[in-house]
Amino acid sequence: MKKISIIIPAYNCEDYIERCIESIISQEYKNVEVLVVNDGSVDNTQKIIEMMSEKDKRIKIINQENSGVSTARNTGLKNATGDYISFVDADDYCCKDMFSAMVENIEQTNADIALIAYNQITNDEVKEMLFPWDDDIKIFSKEQIRENMIPLMVAKLKEEKSTIFGAVWRTLIKRDIAVNNYFNGNITIAEDLIYLIDCMLNANTIVSINKCLYNYIKNSSSATNKYKPNYEETNENVRIELLKRYEKINLLQKNSVRYGISRFTTYTLTLSNIMKNSEWNMFELRKEVKKITLKYRKDVFITKEVLKELPLERKMIFIFFELKSYTIITILFKLKNIFQNRTFRRKNY
Repeated sequence: MKKISIIIPAYNCEDYIERCIESIISQEYKNVEVLVVNDGSVDNTQKIIEMMSEKDKRIKIINQENSGVSTARNTGLKNATGDYISFVDADDYCCKDMFSAMVENIEQTNADIALIAYNQITNDEVKEMLFPWDDDIKIFSKEQIRENMIPLMVAKLKEEKSTIFGAVWRTLIKRDIAVNNYFNGNITIAEDLIYLIDCMLNANTIVSINKCLYNYIKNSSSATNKYKPNYEETNENVRIELLKRYEKINLLQKNSVRYGISRFTTYTLTLSNIMKNSEWNMFELRKEVKKITLKYRKDVFITKEVLKELPLERKMIFIFFELKSYTIITILFKLKNIFQNRTFRRKNY
C-alpha cells in the first residue's frame, strides 16, 4: 500500500480545520501522512492541529510566517514523503472512499494523475460537478491531455457542457511529477490551475473518475466580497502564464477563441473587483473602468469570434466595451455588486 502525502494550507481556519482533518484520517485508505502547513494563523488553528496530531501521528504540523497559499503548498511539497501527492483546502472535506478510489484507478490504468468530480456546496445547497462526459472512468493519453483536457480547463465553447475546474484538491499526482513543479507565489488567482497544467504537461496518462468524492465549500466566508488591491495586475500575470503554456504546446492557433474568452472573463472579474472598493465614489469608479476598458480594447486576442461564443450578458458587456460606454459599464457592474451583497447577506442572516 503506497503512501499518500496530503497537503493542507491552513490560515485562521479554527471553525472548520478539525472537520477537514477528520475527513482525511477516517478515510478507508489508511497509509497517509497529513501535512498541515499553518500559514501564520492568529486564531486557535495551531492549537487544534496540535491537539489532533497528538492523537494521530499521521498528522504533522509545519508552522511558517504568513506567506500565502502558494508558499504554504510549496512548503508541503518540500516536506512530503509519499508516493502520491494530494491537496485538500482547510474549509473543505473528503468523502470516505475518495483516496481509495483514486489510488485504485491510478494503479489499474498506470496513470500519472487521477482527477475526481466533486460536490459544490453553497449555503447548504449541494450541486454535483461532474465532468463534461458520460464515462464513469475515462483515460486520457498525452496527446488527449493537451488536445481535449487542458483547453477545457481554460474556457468552454458554446456547444460544450462545462469547463473542467482546474483545482488541485481534486487530484492525486505521482510524486515525481508533483514535487518537480511548484506554485507561483506571484499569482494569487488561479495559482492551482497553472500548477495543475504544468503537472499535466509532464504526465503520460490521466484518469478521470466521474464520481463526486470531494466536498468543495464555495463562498464559506465574506472574504470573496472584499476589494482586492492589485487584482488586475494579478489577472495580467495569469493571462501571461496561460499564454506561455499554450505557446509551449502549440495550442494557441487551435484554441485562440477559447483563450480569448478566458482573457475577456478576467477583465470582467477585474471590473467586479473594482466595484467592491467602498472608498471610491462613482467618478473614481468610472475612471478605473475607463482604464480597464482601454486596456481591453488593445487586447488582440478578444475578437468578434470570441463575441459569438459569449452568453448574452457578456455579449452586452463586450458591446459596451466597444462603444466606450464607461458610465453604463460602471452603473451595470455597480448594480451587480449591490445585488450580490444583498443576496450574500440574506443567505447568511
